[in-house]
Amino acid sequence: MTTRQKIIAGFVVMILLISGIAVLGYIDLEKSTAGFNSYRRNARVNTAVSDMATAMTRTGQYTANYVVARDSAFVQNINQASETFLKLTADGEAETQIVERKKTFQALADLGRRVKVTQDTIIRDVDELQRVYREVRASYHAMDEALTKMAEQALGVGNIQVVYSITLIQREFAHCLAALGRLAESGGEADAKTAIERVAGMQDDLNNLAAGVQTAEGRTLARTLQEAHKNLSSYANAMSAAAKSYREHFTEM
Repeated sequence: MTTRQKIIAGFVVMILLISGIAVLGYIDLEKSTAGFNSYRRNARVNTAVSDMATAMTRTGQYTANYVVARDSAFVQNINQASETFLKLTADGEAETQIVERKKTFQALADLGRRVKVTQDTIIRDVDELQRVYREVRASYHAMDEALTKMAEQALGVGNIQVVYSITLIQREFAHCLAALGRLAESGGEADAKTAIERVAGMQDDLNNLAAGVQTAEGRTLARTLQEAHKNLSSYANAMSAAAKSYREHFTEM
């Protein structure tokens, strides 16, 4: 083999080696790129999971804040956090390529929707509790007005028995209103029981009052008081039911 041929042969071998190295390098680069893309995908999934935990925690915090403060701004916060959670589950499901992880994100989305239903129920129960309490306060004015008129009439005719009965009812009525106010504020089981017992405790005094009146107008006012007391009893039961419902749903969270 001549020197020229050796040089050419050397160049051919070198080109083949360079080509081989280039092919191997390309394959390694492809593997590296795939690995890097997989890493980035996993990183995005992990970030979504972390953000989901934060969003779910916030929905619980905002719900608790609404129960305590009754501020409608917290309802907006609840809705936004819930929407964020569901969007993150959708993003995580779309990002991952692992079937089991997709199923997990789907299950988490179902959980998020169930939690939202529970939160909406709690909000409705709290709103109902406040709505009924407003009815209680409206009923208070009607009852107070009837008691005042009866007291004036009783004093006018010198009916001391009726005046005494009215004094007892007014005292017990004040206790009822305070108990219902505490129930509206706390929604607690003990406060609900106390409120219902207080309202029921007025019945004997109202019966004694009705038995003691001597005029037609007095009997009309006595019937008005009995009707107002019946409404008050219904309100107390409705408030107790709403409070019980939101306590139970809050426990589910």
